[in-house]
Amino acid sequence: MRIVTFVLGVFLFCTACTDNDDDFTQDESLSGEWVLTDVICFCGFPEDVDFSVHTLNFSEEDHSVIIENDETTYYFHIAGTYSYTNIEGIISLQDTDQEYTYVVEDDVLTLTYIDEPMIADDEVTYRYARK
Repeated sequence: MRIVTFVLGVFLFCTACTDNDDDFTQDESLSGEWVLTDVICFCGFPEDVDFSVHTLNFSEEDHSVIIENDETTYYFHIAGTYSYTNIEGIISLQDTDQEYTYVVEDDVLTLTYIDEPMIADDEVTYRYARK
């Protein structure tokens, strides 16, 4: 009986330590398609820049984001479909070390890059409008 209890205890311990999405913060306000309206940074843009061809489409169901850009320029990230994590208001894209805080107010999504304190001028904020 002690062996069964020991094996059961080891099994429960091992299954309790597996990776899962318990830390993922569900936020339905993030779901849907967003169109870039502004980039705020220590950089310059031509007066005729068209941010509207840059979109994000978040799916809370499978924790993915589809990023679309024009053929020559990207601001937020290279076009593609990425998994992301959302832990207490901080979004991280898969396979990158980039993290962003976000705020959704009305129909405006503001993503702010969590910059490296030792690097000057890497602060950037993206503003998106719900499509």
